[in-house]
Amino acid sequence: MDLVLLIGQSNAKGCGNPEESEAACRHAWEYLENFTGQALIPMGRTLQLSEGRGTIAPAFANRYYDIMGEDVCVIHYAVDGSRIKNWVHDKNHFLDAAMEKFRHAEAYVGMRAPIGRRFAIWIQGESDGKYGTDPIYYLERLKVIGCILKKECKIEETFVSRTGRWLPDEENLARCRRIGAAQEQACMEYDNLILVSKMASAFYEKGLLQDEVHYCMKALNMLGSEIAENIGIYYNEKRRPVLEETDDMERAREVLNILKKAEVSL
Repeated sequence: MDLVLLIGQSNAKGCGNPEESEAACRHAWEYLENFTGQALIPMGRTLQLSEGRGTIAPAFANRYYDIMGEDVCVIHYAVDGSRIKNWVHDKNHFLDAAMEKFRHAEAYVGMRAPIGRRFAIWIQGESDGKYGTDPIYYLERLKVIGCILKKECKIEETFVSRTGRWLPDEENLARCRRIGAAQEQACMEYDNLILVSKMASAFYEKGLLQDEVHYCMKALNMLGSEIAENIGIYYNEKRRPVLEETDDMERAREVLNILKKAEVSL
């Protein structure tokens, strides 16, 4: 059984209509943990932390099994509205809590089934775009997340879904694009970060946002499937997937390069 740590902000937590979610196949599982104990259960249309809403998990698990032929267990830890500083830099340290849950899952599942791959999926960034996180800071913190997960949990790969946007104004869009450029660059600079989707950038134009920031269930199904397909390419073909561009990122990448050069000169 492969273990997947699903982390990030609200779109990783899941905000979709569960009635429109895919139904998970019998090879999809979820690890649960609360004050009463632990459990490994067949995956439903929602996850323990999704508050009754739909997530990427069923569509991801279905496509992952089709491609990889392995049972998959999702360990879910996502926090609404979280910025990257909340994961590794400020008093919240959400990454510590996520890793603790992952370790407990690893021990619990390991007594019931052989464990195969261990990897993480990171779906986050819109909050950093809206509130103007420095993209160089974001780039470096994302690399730290990948490094910590590898060092402390033996999670060899963290697969990154590039951020979407936070409506409505153009400045928010520009800031979100800069965070997206930082995610791309972090994946180029650190071997254990792998970009597996650019899809979220196009959700607004395709009518797949249900409000100013959250992906609708159709979008979550699409995203889960694409992430699984590109993880399959990474493992089966031993290469990073080539992703179709879904947004005009040229200016954002230019700004990021200018900021990187300024950092070096200092």
